[in-house]
Amino acid sequence: GDTAAANALDDYEEGTWNLTNVTAGSTTGSYTKIGDTVTVTYDSDATFSSATTALPFSSVYGVGVSFYADGIVMGAGIVPNVLVAGSTMYFRTLNQATGAYGTFTDLSGTFRISATYHTN
Repeated sequence: GDTAAANALDDYEEGTWNLTNVTAGSTTGSYTKIGDTVTVTYDSDATFSSATTALPFSSVYGVGVSFYADGIVMGAGIVPNVLVAGSTMYFRTLNQATGAYGTFTDLSGTFRISATYHTN
């Protein structure tokens, strides 16, 4: 392989991050940071008491998130939506008919979350 110092990976980190506002289920997710790119993952049956949770690194700008939730009951045409902005991950609802966003609390179900974003 390439052994040139200029091509060395000098900013690589793996670890765990503690999700806030989890009242039931695992509070631990994992992350990988390469340079200024961070990928966080979380997979658990959980209950969130608030519509936000902290991130291991702040995001430079807001990004959408790959998000799967099973067992969440919402009205017709209402879907879960997650946004990463700043140092927070926001759990939101999206009304497909109007395009309006809302928030929810006491969210329970099976969550599989993966987000990739840029940090400073």
